[in-house]
Amino acid sequence: MVQKQSVSSLVHRNGAAALRCISYEPRNGINRNYQTDQETDSQDSNDSFTMEVRDTLHELREFLRESKRKMTEDEEEEEAKEDWHFAAMVLDRFCLYFFTVVCGGFIMIVFL
Repeated sequence: MVQKQSVSSLVHRNGAAALRCISYEPRNGINRNYQTDQETDSQDSNDSFTMEVRDTLHELREFLRESKRKMTEDEEEEEAKEDWHFAAMVLDRFCLYFFTVVCGGFIMIVFL
């Protein structure tokens, strides 16, 4: 004979009382939950709220990932721009010194 235990309890959820029966059959390891319609509706509304929150958090996470990616790209572009600016400044100084030496050389040749 299968040993069967039943537990009935009064569960208060959202200010309303709902009857909940739990059957447990230890030999087969079967666990059955029987719930009233009111309790199921409450769980459905909680599940839909949970899904909305999960969807919102998913959208927020995707937005933050995209923002982070865009900021990283912007920072890389800014670093590349600064590198080219530095290279242009070095070339400009080189040309200035070269022009100064050439002009100074011509002036010395002409006046000496």
